[in-house]
Amino acid sequence: MTRLASRPLVVAAIIFIAVLTLIPSSEAASNPGFACIRCGDRGLSDLLLNILLFLPFGAALGYAGVTARRALVYGLLFSAAIEITQLGLPGRSPTLRDIVTNGAGAWLGALLVLNARGWFSRGTFAVPRLWTVTAVALMAVASTGWLLTPSPSEDDYYGQWAPQLRNLGHWSGQVHEVRAGQTTIPDGRFNSAQDERDVRTTTHPLRVVATAGNRPTRLAPIFAIADGGRRHLLMIFQEQDDLLVRTYRRSSLLGLDTPRLRFEGAMASIGAGDSLVVELFRPFGTPTCLSINGQFECAERFGAGSIWSAFISSESLFGAPGVLLSALALFSLALPVGLLARTVPRAHAIGASAVLFIGVWIAASASGLAAPTPLESAAVLAALAIGWQAHRKFVQK
Repeated sequence: MTRLASRPLVVAAIIFIAVLTLIPSSEAASNPGFACIRCGDRGLSDLLLNILLFLPFGAALGYAGVTARRALVYGLLFSAAIEITQLGLPGRSPTLRDIVTNGAGAWLGALLVLNARGWFSRGTFAVPRLWTVTAVALMAVASTGWLLTPSPSEDDYYGQWAPQLRNLGHWSGQVHEVRAGQTTIPDGRFNSAQDERDVRTTTHPLRVVATAGNRPTRLAPIFAIADGGRRHLLMIFQEQDDLLVRTYRRSSLLGLDTPRLRFEGAMASIGAGDSLVVELFRPFGTPTCLSINGQFECAERFGAGSIWSAFISSESLFGAPGVLLSALALFSLALPVGLLARTVPRAHAIGASAVLFIGVWIAASASGLAAPTPLESAAVLAALAIGWQAHRKFVQK
């Protein structure tokens, strides 16, 4: 493709970024400070997402023949223009971090494209490269299970009944009692270290007895457990007719996102003034199940391609969008294996492809994730086939 024909890719990347960054948000801006680079509860997640956001822009520039240094400059200028525009948009908070990481993403995207032929060429290191990217893909799947495992704190615990927290709605109901097995959880600090251990390890459900309030239009916490560091280890929310559960996970410790489990329509039959008994089974384990006035439901387990949920926890991306994102994540992990398969002897190509396909199942099961869905399995096979063909058309020519 000539440089002139590749310019639409640059335009498409610009439109893609503009759509994601210039739409006003209904959520209150966190305002971490303009000079913040890595701060906030999900600082590392924001940093990595900003790099990934500008990767397509940089890749399109590189494919158009722009050097990596120029792509860095263009990325910084484009990002600065976006941040200035965001000053007038609700729910947006411009930061220096966004400009720096966006520029880095553009530079990295151009660098990847400009050096693609060297990285995906035959030679002495072709076989090690193939098996390395295969191992990295499997490690990414296995690490997803580790990242999404709840991670309770050893600090002091505090119960919070219908707390009023910044950036969240107010639940107008009334909590009467909270128990975990034989342990009563007060609206305040726990009585002893033994109580804290009982809450973390009990095989009994966490039971919240309350009187329901009006249906909140925003996320409103019914009950929460926080530690002395003001981290919310567990929180039960209501939003309209839905009930949501968020557990502090290992991803949270690293500054990544904390996925929330949504039970759609769980509160549909409960109105203001009705008695409400919420029982949460395995609050610090998986899979998490819920009972509301005797109606039992379990959340879906995180799947093999769920690594995206440690970076983006918006509930709007769960369900069908989440299924597609999981398939896309596995496709992205498997694509380098397909691209490198043409650079090695056939035995290594077939072996690495088989190890990847089977290994995804094993890694998911070993790390507590659900087995790959048919769509996720198809995504892995499609990535291997497309990578094989793309190498011949774009790299090998």
